[in-house]
Amino acid sequence: RQVAEKIFSRLRHLEQLVDNMLVYARGGKSGEEFFTADVLLMDLQQVLEAQLQSSHTRFEWKDETAGQRLYGNRQMILSGLINLAVNAIQAMQDQGQLIAQASVDEAGQLELCISDNGPGISPALQGKLFDPFYTTRKDGTGLGLAVVQAIARAHKGEVKLLSTPGKGSAFRLHLPILQSAHAPQHPTAVSALDTSINAPPI
Repeated sequence: RQVAEKIFSRLRHLEQLVDNMLVYARGGKSGEEFFTADVLLMDLQQVLEAQLQSSHTRFEWKDETAGQRLYGNRQMILSGLINLAVNAIQAMQDQGQLIAQASVDEAGQLELCISDNGPGISPALQGKLFDPFYTTRKDGTGLGLAVVQAIARAHKGEVKLLSTPGKGSAFRLHLPILQSAHAPQHPTAVSALDTSINAPPI
């Protein structure tokens, strides 16, 4: 029953994602809402659970935004983070370290960072990664990072890459924050999920 519930949950997510992509492709604004980074990162952990366990990846998320709110399509932004996280897991292969962190950057925007301790990306390839259909994997579509960039632009934001060969990569998604004196304030939230200790795949 638990496995079936997870499958149906992911299918509902995929269905919603397709609907949202079609709406944005047509210039619509459906699906936008107010939300905080901690909710987004908890959703990310839930979606990644099976892959984290099967790859024995250590995962940690941190919210340092003090409850600052975003306004946008939560499912689309979540999809962008999933793309970045899955790419990182595949690059690290087994027993890697994946960190998702939300903070406020120097420009006052929300920064969502997905970082890993994988092999990193050579400078020669970094400029090509966001090109549609460009991929370094045999089974890749070359659309993952292009979609992330499109999602960032749809929310008046941008995505940046910082990578050092042999030391890992960090993709940073910068998005505008709702400027409101009534935004709820919450203490920093931290959650860690370590699946490296004999965790059976789901």
